[in-house]
Amino acid sequence: MSEGSTGCPVDWTIQAARLALTGDLHLLLPLLSGPDPEVRSVTAYVLAAATGDLSHVSSALQCRLAKEDDAVVRVSLVLAVAQLAREHQNDHAPRWARDLWSDPR
Repeated sequence: MSEGSTGCPVDWTIQAARLALTGDLHLLLPLLSGPDPEVRSVTAYVLAAATGDLSHVSSALQCRLAKEDDAVVRVSLVLAVAQLAREHQNDHAPRWARDLWSDPR
């Protein structure tokens, strides 16, 4: 296991950060509806690192995607859902993502 600049194991520090943001989901989730597209995009990225309450986080990301008009934010939302699904082995996510990118004809 490698150590970061503080001498703490890198894996431990990453996990600690992810647990901290998961503990503050009640502060982060409302930012998905904010007026600034950059904040919405970054919030999606941050939420992709959540380690708990995954169904709620994924649902919030997908609900925002259904309303989102900004292309950059839409991509961030899709990638966040895909990241959560990959890490937590959601079997339905690949089809969901494939349907998003399929030709509408």
